[in-house]
Amino acid sequence: MRQLRHILVLLSISIALACTSQLEPAQRMLSDVTVTMAEVSADASASMPEQYAEVQRQIAALQARYDHEDYGAVIAAGPAVLAAAHKLGQAAVARKAQISRQLTAVWAQRAQKLPDEFSAIERRLDFLGAPANHRAAAGMDPAAVRSAVREAVSLWSKAQAAYAAGNLPEAVQTADIVQSKADALAQALLQ
Repeated sequence: MRQLRHILVLLSISIALACTSQLEPAQRMLSDVTVTMAEVSADASASMPEQYAEVQRQIAALQARYDHEDYGAVIAAGPAVLAAAHKLGQAAVARKAQISRQLTAVWAQRAQKLPDEFSAIERRLDFLGAPANHRAAAGMDPAAVRSAVREAVSLWSKAQAAYAAGNLPEAVQTADIVQSKADALAQALLQ
């Protein structure tokens, strides 16, 4: 009986030492994973929300294992979760670059087209405003149209300011609104 008690004490000490020896590596692994995820979080959550949520789920599972003191499982599963976080970061950077290229192309198109379109609208307004063309301007409110043109040009200035400040998404979004307004004005002046 005494030997059995002695064996149980030694076994308990061995288990405690094994858990203690795995605690530190598990802490490091969990820390590495959370730091990596924090680094990629901003880009990944915006550009790849589904993949971001999946890696977050894996991290939560890893944290749950750690909280239940299953340090061996944390050490075993940690490298795969860390690799997933790194891969997510790389994919988010690539996606961000792709989006930037697309926005740059749209901006270039708008920047080339809109000034010419505004010039054409102004020429058409001048033409319709001439007394000899009074009949062609029937049913149109020139003051309202000029006001709409000023509003569109003002918005275009805001888009250009956003572009100059390096805020490409806002610049393109505003330029798209301006393009819609310019198209509507051009259509109204052709009728």
